[in-house]
Amino acid sequence: MLSLFAALPAIVLSLHFTIAAVARLSDALPTLHARTYRKTQLSAAKLYPVVPFKDDIPRHMRYVGAWYILTAAMLAWPSTRGSLPTLGLVLFWTGAGAWSRAKSGLKFRLPLMNASLGVLVFVMERLNG
Repeated sequence: MLSLFAALPAIVLSLHFTIAAVARLSDALPTLHARTYRKTQLSAAKLYPVVPFKDDIPRHMRYVGAWYILTAAMLAWPSTRGSLPTLGLVLFWTGAGAWSRAKSGLKFRLPLMNASLGVLVFVMERLNG
């Protein structure tokens, strides 16, 4: 039971990255997909040096969605959950999301909360060995 409790932040963060990836990769969640598409139209150009597609919104969304799937998988897998590459991916994509949202005039609380959760996962995994 304790190990499940210790893994809960990683499970929550992995679930969030998975839902965000699904919103970008398909229209299985139509309302979330449409909302993500509208926000991406505002913020895609701000991420151009990082994401190579600033004018092609569907390609931009697929590119970011693929990285989100990788990040979610690394968070879900116990052997990579507390690794530096996983922390790097979480901080990179949450930082890019917060920065592009702030530049676009959108709220950026969720990316900052996810970055904090990513650091918590890293610290908890390191402490639990």
